[in-house]
Amino acid sequence: MYLPLLLCFCDLIFLPLLVYFVARPILAAQQQRNYIFPVLLAAMTIAHIVMHMALFYQKLVLVQQTLHFALFIIMTIMVTMACRVVPFFTERGLNLKTPLLRDEKHDLWCAITIGVAGLAYVLMAGWLSSILLSIAAVTLFSRTYKWYQPTVWRVPLLWVLHVGMLWLEIGLLLLALQSLQLSELGTMGSSPIHALTTGCIGLMTLGMMSRVSLGHSGRPLQTVTATHWAFILLNVAALIRVFGAWFLSSHYLLMVTVAGLLWTAAFLLFLWVYVPIFVTASK
Repeated sequence: MYLPLLLCFCDLIFLPLLVYFVARPILAAQQQRNYIFPVLLAAMTIAHIVMHMALFYQKLVLVQQTLHFALFIIMTIMVTMACRVVPFFTERGLNLKTPLLRDEKHDLWCAITIGVAGLAYVLMAGWLSSILLSIAAVTLFSRTYKWYQPTVWRVPLLWVLHVGMLWLEIGLLLLALQSLQLSELGTMGSSPIHALTTGCIGLMTLGMMSRVSLGHSGRPLQTVTATHWAFILLNVAALIRVFGAWFLSSHYLLMVTVAGLLWTAAFLLFLWVYVPIFVTASK
């Protein structure tokens, strides 16, 4: 009887504590450009509380809405961070002589359009939601394509981040199509959501962990073959989970199983390579 309550308490207390520990140094340093992060995390906290209430009262539609709302908050956070670090990493990784153009207003507009589109998607389905999601995808692409350099494909720590952002744009466009509710598109199911999660979150998380683990441990930013395969397997997992499950819906369970196995293999490869890095000193 008490165990479920304890688990619920532990789950609910995590985000408020995260908001506190993120906000405290930001407010102390008066880093106004970073105020958005505790605000977004606070909004996620509210969504999390509402989700628990919806579960308690068996309001399943509201549960799904709060989950999607939280997902778009995560997307907004990721875009905000990506707009800052991906151009910088690209410059450093390719030793570019000409810095990539900075445009903080454009970066902010990317985050705003994704947030607004996400809210529209959660609250309604139809033409308006589709238009806003399309605007968000186009706005983000108009930013990310300026970061692209053909030579990023020579550096796995770079292309994984660029492809991760591409998955976000693909996911937004797929959600825009799904919102139209056209029978010609067939049953898309949760494929658009998995473009955002398996594709974008998966690759951006794996790519960032791979890079910062090397950089913050004082090691050269050089990856090994196993890490390259982890990036590839995760991309294949996303392709199968999104498009395989959609177009081969008669083999849905097989597609989901294969995608899950590839996802697991990718992160096992990461652990195999990086656990020794985490527990040993750099040379």
